[in-house]
Amino acid sequence: MRTLVVLDAPSNLGLRPPVPGAVPGCYKLAGALCERRIVQRLGALEGGVVVPPRYDRGEWQPGDGAFNAAAIARYTRTLADRIEGHVRAGEFAVVLGGDCSIQLGAALALRRLGRYGLAAVDGSADFRHVGNSDHVGAAGGEELAIATGRGQADLSDLEGLRPYLKDEDVRLFGMRDGDEDHGSGAPPSWPGPPWRAWRHPPWTATGSTSTPMSSTRASCPPSTARTTAA
Repeated sequence: MRTLVVLDAPSNLGLRPPVPGAVPGCYKLAGALCERRIVQRLGALEGGVVVPPRYDRGEWQPGDGAFNAAAIARYTRTLADRIEGHVRAGEFAVVLGGDCSIQLGAALALRRLGRYGLAAVDGSADFRHVGNSDHVGAAGGEELAIATGRGQADLSDLEGLRPYLKDEDVRLFGMRDGDEDHGSGAPPSWPGPPWRAWRHPPWTATGSTSTPMSSTRASCPPSTARTTAA
């Protein structure tokens, strides 16, 4: 059995402020889980913290693309370096967020190594992009579009590796009925995800799978808490 290594990735760069003048509080999730002894309960090694850049949207306006894009790109590369090292060592990296944009670090790490897939549990696909929305902004609600090559190049084509994930290698679980990202429910002008999506996960509470990497993120409104494996 591979050694589990828990990495903290407390980035909140991909979420909108909850109220003007505040920053998203999801950066507290990793610390809260560690206080509940998640490392010990998993029998894992402590992999340390990948510290994110400062949250600062500056003078961002709708139409400017994803806010915090330069900081997210920087953080994505740094997180990818850490995850890649553990995967190359034959370890199973468990990455604690943070918001959903940390998926980009995991996807980039594995793209460097070859071809991997994504199994995501979320109330929404996080598939917003300029092809189905008037504008983009919060990468935490757009990371699946970015990872599959539909986002702005400074996030979706890091190191010339677009796409990090192929459409056919993505599986979505737990999407809400009527969610705008659901392929069967999307308006005709909104091309829905070309992958399979299940409203209810086809596993039991005691079921499990073994995958090369997993990450847990705080909810990206209006999503539920999300766990992914790639």
